[in-house]
Amino acid sequence: MIHDTDRKLRILAVDDDPVALLLYSRVLGDFLELETHETAESALESFKAKPADILLLDWLLPGMDGLELAARIRNLPDTNDVQILVVTGRDESDSLEQALHAGANDYLEKPVSPQQLMVRLEIAKRNLELRESKKESERKGALMLRVFDNSMHGILITDRNNKIIYTNRAFSRITGFESDEALGQTPAFLSSGFHSEAFYKQLWESISNHGGWKGEIWNKRKNGEIYPEWLEISTVVNEDRELTHFIAHFSDISQKKQNEEQLRYLASYDTLTGLPNRSHFLEILDRSLVRAGEDRSKGAILFLDLDRFQVINDTLSHGSGDLLLRLVSERLRGLIGPTDTLSRTGGDEFAILLESLSGVDQPIQMVEAVMTEFAKPFHIEGQEVYVSASTGICIFPDDGNDSDTLLRNVDMAMYRAKETGRNTYHFYSPEINTRAFEHLALEASLRRAIEKDEFLLHFQPLIASEDEMPVAAEALIRWQHPELGMVSPARFIPMAEETGLIVPMGAMVLRKACEAFMDLKSRDVNLDYISVNVSARQFFQEEFLGMIDSTLEATGMAPRNLELELTESAFLQDVERTVELLDLLRQRGLHIAIDDFGTGFSSLSYLKRFPLDTLKIDQSFVKDIHRNKDDMAIVRAIIALATVMKLRIVAEGVETEEHAQILKREGCNILQGYLFSRPLPKDELEAFLNARRQQNTV
Repeated sequence: MIHDTDRKLRILAVDDDPVALLLYSRVLGDFLELETHETAESALESFKAKPADILLLDWLLPGMDGLELAARIRNLPDTNDVQILVVTGRDESDSLEQALHAGANDYLEKPVSPQQLMVRLEIAKRNLELRESKKESERKGALMLRVFDNSMHGILITDRNNKIIYTNRAFSRITGFESDEALGQTPAFLSSGFHSEAFYKQLWESISNHGGWKGEIWNKRKNGEIYPEWLEISTVVNEDRELTHFIAHFSDISQKKQNEEQLRYLASYDTLTGLPNRSHFLEILDRSLVRAGEDRSKGAILFLDLDRFQVINDTLSHGSGDLLLRLVSERLRGLIGPTDTLSRTGGDEFAILLESLSGVDQPIQMVEAVMTEFAKPFHIEGQEVYVSASTGICIFPDDGNDSDTLLRNVDMAMYRAKETGRNTYHFYSPEINTRAFEHLALEASLRRAIEKDEFLLHFQPLIASEDEMPVAAEALIRWQHPELGMVSPARFIPMAEETGLIVPMGAMVLRKACEAFMDLKSRDVNLDYISVNVSARQFFQEEFLGMIDSTLEATGMAPRNLELELTESAFLQDVERTVELLDLLRQRGLHIAIDDFGTGFSSLSYLKRFPLDTLKIDQSFVKDIHRNKDDMAIVRAIIALATVMKLRIVAEGVETEEHAQILKREGCNILQGYLFSRPLPKDELEAFLNARRQQNTV
């Protein structure tokens, strides 16, 4: 009813008959905002001062009559919704058309009864509500169109027959077609021809059965370019559940595809030479082994290590060493056939995979071709540089039927070639024992070294990029052999991993590192934490957590002052067990870091599951960051990833001021490298930290 409204309706009643005005007041005054006037002039001024929702106008008034008042009010701005009811005598009803023309919406006949008055006002109220509802719908529709037009995604709407009736600006930006070029057509005019009929059949079945579809699709722009897009289609139905429209919104994912392709490339290819890297080579080798087993054919692996490359690299500039590697790869690439594979597997190491050998002399012919090419000088920095290579050769499946065995055997054959004078080749054979004996001797020495405590720790400071003050140190193991002197970790760590000696060795390193930290702390030489490397084999030992607990308790070390570093490969050996162990370590208060981040192939979906504190950028990406766009892109991506995940980021291998400045600019938190300090014995570390603290105090 008329009194059922959120606000009181305002009514102006104009009549020169006091009895009529009294009737209006008695009938309407309790639930409406009623204002009465005896003249049109006073009513007009009141309306201008405060507009009304409904006007009750007597036709015949002294001075200005009701029709003129109605016309004047209609000429005022924003009065289209005002409901004007004209009150007239029966003998005037033939002039109602004139009243409607003046702007009236309805009329009442005199004498006006209360029932008639209420009915007419209810009609007027409903007219007001309908007009307001229509205006609200129009506002919402206009807002929706503005939202659509300003969306970054392309949007098109079709009718139930799939004819386009609307496109937004992003549609034109992405496809190149203006709206008037698309209207009336079906979206099929954008088809690239890339997809089969079965694809579209499945798409429409999904829309019919589930009310929508989403996925990747390839479409064609106006200029003929085919591009990938992410497309989502939904249906619109009316209140009777009848289909009325289709709505499609889409985005151009060309850049996303390019980024994915670049990441796949970086994961599979060496950025310096463009050759398959070691990981990708292993994948290719595994497929080749399967084919060889199926075809009962033979293949070969040639493993080349450049002789005295480090000497050449040290003699020339570092950039010249990279140039030499590229030139070597170009010459080798020119020697292999279309079914062969050339890979750079390491710093100065290359592998060649020959499939379907026609004879045992084929690998020899390849090695001789390499020697012939390498007999020619390489021109670098205006100098002629000569390079030779020692090559190991394995035949599969004779020398192994899995990639690990073959690479181990071909590596032994290569070292045999080096031992016999370099610039030669050697086939693997079971009789190659030199390297095996060396391994046995090294293993025995390692066992004695653990028993006699021949290992010591050096510590490389970690420097805060903000003020270049030391905040932590990484503990690095060194072996002081009684006869051989200082033995490189690169020589004994792989053996320790292989034999399992890495477990007691790792426990010893952790204990010594914690003792060193507490000793420094007792002399008021404070660091935030000390970082210790943990091997995958040690990490997954059943007693690992117990060893951590007992070491912390024995040394008095607070868990918050210890960070454990693991490589990416360690995290991926057993993802569920890794997450479980990391959670238990974090509950104890320890910090966790991924070491050499970027050199493995961690899935981001795995990475986000790991409770981490730190990502360490591998030095292989840092060393050429100032001149290699790929390295710069990788470092920037890692820093961005760490920032989003709220992780601390440490850059290893910072050797120049230029490295440091670039990394600071990109937002790296902590720097580590020879620019600040080499790994130091504990006493020298203490002196270094005190010197830095004094410099900062000054």
